[in-house]
Amino acid sequence: DFLVQGSHNEGSGYAVIEAFASGTTPIVTDIPSLRRITRGGRAGALFPPGDPESMARAVLDWAARDRRQLRANARGHFDRHLSFDAVGRELRAAYEALVLPS
Repeated sequence: DFLVQGSHNEGSGYAVIEAFASGTTPIVTDIPSLRRITRGGRAGALFPPGDPESMARAVLDWAARDRRQLRANARGHFDRHLSFDAVGRELRAAYEALVLPS
């Protein structure tokens, strides 16, 4: 039901992206790449690196939630923010902001 990952450094977060794609909620360390992928913890949970008590609290908190809704939320987050189409739209918008005169 959850991906729990306690990385201190993570360049890409592919496992977290794949978790979202499969409808799995991530419970991960609060590092820049994972903060970006979870939209600041709005989708999934963030805990400080090296803090097992915070990780355990996050697991217990999320485990008490409705799993069906969590799966739907995780997959929806992927579709809206992490899918190829979503990333393409984001890259196009960044490119247009640089190229098109305002």
